[in-house]
Amino acid sequence: MLDQQITADKSSAGAASDTNTVDRALKPAHLKRLRFIFSKGRPVHVGTLGPMDLDLLAAGMLKCPTVDDVLGRSASAVLAITELGVRTLKVDLDARRAVCDVHHTLGGRLAHWLRETKGRMTWENVTFDRDYSTRLALDELDGWYQARLDVVACAVTPTARLADIAAYEVKVSVADFRADLANPKKLAASRDIAQAAWYCTPMGLLQPSQLPEGFGLICEGKTGDFTVLKRAKRKKDFEPHRDTLMTLVRRRATVPESAE
Repeated sequence: MLDQQITADKSSAGAASDTNTVDRALKPAHLKRLRFIFSKGRPVHVGTLGPMDLDLLAAGMLKCPTVDDVLGRSASAVLAITELGVRTLKVDLDARRAVCDVHHTLGGRLAHWLRETKGRMTWENVTFDRDYSTRLALDELDGWYQARLDVVACAVTPTARLADIAAYEVKVSVADFRADLANPKKLAASRDIAQAAWYCTPMGLLQPSQLPEGFGLICEGKTGDFTVLKRAKRKKDFEPHRDTLMTLVRRRATVPESAE
């Protein structure tokens, strides 16, 4: 049985409640199953019931009403989400939104610091594409073809050769950082797009020794106060690819106030 506790008023199970707290021992696979059934907006017919369904049924997050065909025989197993299941998904959604808010606000503060302290132009949440012909020309057909970077910064200059483009990946959890390490294409994209690649985290989250080869580390101590713990390795004679430049031109930069 699912090792799960829901803090709720059992005597008012039919009433909506936003004070429930879900034990984070609930496995991601259970939440994925709940989200799938919720997304259908109606009871879902399934061929067979599995152990995961049993966990959720026993926890009261799913129900399995009997559906009969015209001959009076059981047509198939049917799963429907309960109010408890809906509240569980809402608590999980709020928790994930809170993490995203922390992530985005840290990225925003980093971009502001780069502009006003370092005099750099910045972009936030930029998606870069590398099409088939580009990968073919670079002999990297199995390489990355799309990547989203949290913050990109470059010098205020009209010359691409002097742009000194830097890519910053913002991390607010060790799990998110480990997911990057497990995705070599994501790491390669940061290196290919920019002359220098960095990680930005809250102070104490990561140590410089944990970083992939060539990456730098910048950390926030007090709010808005950033410290470089390890400098990124800058590539010599680097010129950004035309696809990178077109992406940045299309998105337009936020420039330092002194440059406006």
